[in-house]
Amino acid sequence: SVCTTVHSGPGKPKPTSVWRTGPVMEATVFKRFAVVVLLLLAGPAWADPALWVARGPRANVYILGSVHMLRPGVTWESPAIRRAFDEARECWFEAVLPDDPAAMQTMMISMGLDPAHKLTDLLPPNRRAQFEELAASTGMGAAMQAMRPWLAAVVLVGQPLLKAGYDPALGVDTVLQARAKAAGKPIAGIETAEAQMQLLSGLPPDLALKFLLSALDDAAEGPALVERMVGLWQSADTDGLASVV
Repeated sequence: SVCTTVHSGPGKPKPTSVWRTGPVMEATVFKRFAVVVLLLLAGPAWADPALWVARGPRANVYILGSVHMLRPGVTWESPAIRRAFDEARECWFEAVLPDDPAAMQTMMISMGLDPAHKLTDLLPPNRRAQFEELAASTGMGAAMQAMRPWLAAVVLVGQPLLKAGYDPALGVDTVLQARAKAAGKPIAGIETAEAQMQLLSGLPPDLALKFLLSALDDAAEGPALVERMVGLWQSADTDGLASVV
């Protein structure tokens, strides 16, 4: 599930209560990973995303689904979202990224690279040409041969969209985290970026390979599919979004 939550009211709710409150978007293990890292494309310029509230004696908990990357000019912050954020005494996010980008790069190298093995050697012979073609289209063809399958899958999903102008700096999480810091609101993560990478890097070899093959299967329709998902998110069509994921 992908969620950005803001808390208001007296007291301090437990993180577990936040995690268990409100709807949770579920998918297959492979699409879940891809969407967690790269739920990317922007829909219409107007937006009124769904915002849930769980009211309790100690706090009110507002829950907002997150989009991690968006194009410039896309709006998503409705008056209700602004009010919820302004009322919040603390903010919880799916994950709080390290302030130092080098820390992320170090984790990525240690968990996502395997230069001792050529990635195409792990693929079925009938999928190797497709992988090499898609890897070349990202501009990282040779470098991807040193990647472990899970990292290659993430790159194949995300790199074309990055090249098309989708910016992680415009993602809901990034914008709200920066705003919370500027306002002096405490922030925390339900998970950590390191834990998410450990989850991916800890996949059994057969599942990691299936993750990569799934990314290859979805390469053609991926951008259009994610664009549809974000359009549904923007218009608060939760039933439509559930049918897609």
